[in-house]
Amino acid sequence: MRLAHTNPIYIELGGPMLPRRESARFYADWCRELLNASEGDAKRYENQNQRNEVEGIYRQAIAFYERLV
Repeated sequence: MRLAHTNPIYIELGGPMLPRRESARFYADWCRELLNASEGDAKRYENQNQRNEVEGIYRQAIAFYERLV
């Protein structure tokens, strides 16, 4: 399992920065891995509401990154 926290800083010069397809694909795939791990771990959450909230966030992230690809 990969764990990382980053705080990227972007500077726009000469117009807005366009997302990179390969980066969006990487993060969509990573979020899918995290979602699969979450779905496969029955003891990860205290209750179903907590599971639904977290897995919903993963699904939103996947949809976001897929729109950039």
